[in-house]
Amino acid sequence: KSPLSKSVASSEALWMRTSDQGRIPLRSLLAGLLGSTVVGDLTCPGVVPLSNHGSVYLLNAAAGAEGGGGYVDVDSGSVFANMNGRAYFGSQCSASGGTDYIQSDYMALDLLGKTFKYTVNLAGATCGCNAALYLTSMSHSAGSTCNDFYCDAAGACDAPCAEIDIQEANIYAWQSTLHTLTDPVGGSAGYGSNNRDWDASTYGPGAHCIDTNQEFTVSASFPVGSMGELERLEVRLDQPGSACPLSLAVEGYRSGGTHGLQELSEALRRGMTPVISYWSAADMLWLDGHGSDSKGPCAEDFPDSCSNTVSFHSFSLDLILGSVLPPAISPPQIVASSDMPPPTGVPSFSLDPTLGSVLPPAIPPRIVASSDMPPPTGTVPDSGPAPAASEEQQGGTDWKWCIGLLTACAALYWASTCGATPSALSTPRLGDRVSVAQDFVLGDAFFLQDRLSEGLVGKVKGISDSGAALIDFQGRLLTSSVPKDRFQYLRVSTGQDDQA
Repeated sequence: KSPLSKSVASSEALWMRTSDQGRIPLRSLLAGLLGSTVVGDLTCPGVVPLSNHGSVYLLNAAAGAEGGGGYVDVDSGSVFANMNGRAYFGSQCSASGGTDYIQSDYMALDLLGKTFKYTVNLAGATCGCNAALYLTSMSHSAGSTCNDFYCDAAGACDAPCAEIDIQEANIYAWQSTLHTLTDPVGGSAGYGSNNRDWDASTYGPGAHCIDTNQEFTVSASFPVGSMGELERLEVRLDQPGSACPLSLAVEGYRSGGTHGLQELSEALRRGMTPVISYWSAADMLWLDGHGSDSKGPCAEDFPDSCSNTVSFHSFSLDLILGSVLPPAISPPQIVASSDMPPPTGVPSFSLDPTLGSVLPPAIPPRIVASSDMPPPTGTVPDSGPAPAASEEQQGGTDWKWCIGLLTACAALYWASTCGATPSALSTPRLGDRVSVAQDFVLGDAFFLQDRLSEGLVGKVKGISDSGAALIDFQGRLLTSSVPKDRFQYLRVSTGQDDQA
């Protein structure tokens, strides 16, 4: 056995074909024949392409990598989940031999405003089998007693955490479920013991919409509302040659009297880790049983009849077209002129509306102060608290305060447009999480108004040679201008026109 195992471990391209399993890695087939024997170090079985994101690593669960359970294999971008196998998506894989897992290796995927898509083959996964692809908060959860940091809504490893089941499925049943960390039951949709969104004529072996004896494509979408909160989970199944794709939505989810979608929005915003698993049980009727109306698919579960392997491939990540953003309110437009003389003393200002123009609702500006900004010329340095004003003196406070504010604004305007270097913001880096309200400020004199930016967070996805940053912001792409050491404005790309 030993020489054969070493040979197979170094031959990732060896395959065998069986009548009921299709194309299976020979390493996986041998491991199935030899029980739980591990062929080589399977902690990091390979790299999987995720279109529009980049390649991701797959990390086998500790039990499978150590030889105590099943495992998941990778070949040519396809993922093969063997019975009792579980694996996690990662940005890298530092562990080996089922030990030394690093929590920061796990992928923290923010799917708000996006669609996660893949193709699955469930052939042979009959009653009593469960092929699952789901998301958990294991990249930042605490208290897991498993050395691979696993957690889920059922409290595995003594670590309950938020969980989103895109699929728990076999060839007869499908369930998509939302769970907060305190709700192991969750809110679900699909077809099986509890849900009737579809039936056996539309989903199942030989069904006329999704024939589960053949592979099909799954699209899981996470649309957001005007404040960037998750509105629902949408799942769509498509199959080549089928004229009737199947769809479901899990919406209005509440957990323990609270708004479950708000908690899951925060979990997604922090980033969740995709997990693939395949297991079986004699009591899987909660998924595929007849149910209380006797219209479910399975009368009994037969775990020994499950296929050894199910497969997943063609993973991709896409922005949802038309994702809702808050109403666009432009920041003040200040136009600099190269021949404009510098202000002297206290300048005069005027503001006249254009006749016939429609003005946006008044929103108080957010003024950003800089600790390294020099005081305006002619101002008196702070010398401690001033003595209290008399009642007669307080009457003139308002207009004096206005003149002082105008003086400060004039100095800021002069510094930001006529040559003085404004305070530089940090250079963006790939993967940076950036708050539009706090980070995209133009020098010291400009601001973004609250209705556009409050509470919304994006992530830097790329930086051009010129230093412009491409930001994924709630389903839209934002592009900053140059130079590299500061952001000067944002452009919101709507797909049809731009708003600066």
